[in-house]
Amino acid sequence: MQVENIGKLQSLRVKIDLIDNQIKNLLTERSKVVGQIAKYKKTRNLNTFDKEREKAILENTENSLQKAVFKQILRESKKEQTRERNESQS
Repeated sequence: MQVENIGKLQSLRVKIDLIDNQIKNLLTERSKVVGQIAKYKKTRNLNTFDKEREKAILENTENSLQKAVFKQILRESKKEQTRERNESQS
């Protein structure tokens, strides 16, 4: 690889690293809100799973990568809500 190509590749990787850090920070913030939602649902005896909400989120994705990522995020969010509800019962 030529030196100029290596420099360009490194520059692009730095951009990816910055984006990845933003994603991690946003996921951490999202996780905190999921915990708050779990407590809210528990006090009002609401179900963890909201089929219409999940459907709306997935319909709002722009491509297959986003859909796959959000499916995983939603799966983990449901697990997190279930854990929060179970810990609150102890």
